[in-house]
Amino acid sequence: MLERNMDEALKAFMADPLGTAGLLVEYGLKGAAPLTAALAVIVAGVAVWLWRRRSHRGRTNVLTRRAFSQAEGQLWTRLNAAMPGHVIGIGVPLTRFVAVRKDGGLGRHRRRLETLSADFGVFRGDGTISTVVLLEDGEASLGRRQAKLRRKLLERAGIRWVTWSVASLPTVDAITRQLNPVPIQFAAGESGSAKRGVDGGSARRGMSDSVDPDTRLVASVR
Repeated sequence: MLERNMDEALKAFMADPLGTAGLLVEYGLKGAAPLTAALAVIVAGVAVWLWRRRSHRGRTNVLTRRAFSQAEGQLWTRLNAAMPGHVIGIGVPLTRFVAVRKDGGLGRHRRRLETLSADFGVFRGDGTISTVVLLEDGEASLGRRQAKLRRKLLERAGIRWVTWSVASLPTVDAITRQLNPVPIQFAAGESGSAKRGVDGGSARRGMSDSVDPDTRLVASVR
């Protein structure tokens, strides 16, 4: 009974703390010194805090949130339709498919590299990367330096990447044409390999390059 009355009193105080405190001073502490009245109000406030803490005990502060936006879900569906036989990943960390040596060069930014991710990764069935899709909206929120570092890393690795806008996502047919280019026809006597420099002209420097058969991009061997 006492506990029930206490709960009701605390609920009343919580609903109108100033009014309850005024009644407490007017009726319960009539004739008491101002300091005594102030202490009584403080004690009542502490009691309310303890009651609220007990009532919230056991509740979790871990909540769920959306893993991707509606536009990202639409693009994922279109990529799957346009790229059969491939695996489409959302928000894939770059370190999942790019390895950077620790010594020198980009290795000096290793911690920053570990925070970078591709908005979408188009992977072949064997787990190798085919294409990285970047969204302009994500580029803006990422920051200029981080976005530049991400593009530089993709270029150094010889990975094809495209940038699309969420406001005008490509159709399935457009994705198919862009990410599945027509095979190159070679003239008689030409070697059956094609190279397109994407790392600042490594092919012209005479480096040994391996050709990515899916993207027709040069993946430099380092």
